Amino acid sequence: MFGGKPEIEKFREDAKRELKRKGYTSIVRSDLVGYVSIAAPVTDWNDDVRFTLSLAGTRATMNLDSTSDQVKALLDSADRATQAIGGRIGRDR
Repeated sequence: MFGGKPEIEKFREDAKRELKRKGYTSIVRSDLVGYVSIAAPVTDWNDDVRFTLSLAGTRATMNLDSTSDQVKALLDSADRATQAIGGRIGRDR
């Protein structure tokens, strides 16, 4: 954040890099609220993102590690939804 306003382009670029690297993106609020969320894309037959699935919680209830049960369940659900709309799965994770 710069001057109290989010740097939108930096946020987007960081999210794109994380998505490419991990297959999902995450948000962790740094204030006392403790909000966290993770999201994974649902893609169609052209590999275009059509939807996203997300989970939200707190730092106390959500493990953002790629090996956590929450992340695995999110990615598995996104794969099933992708298949259901004719998309291809098999992203490297």
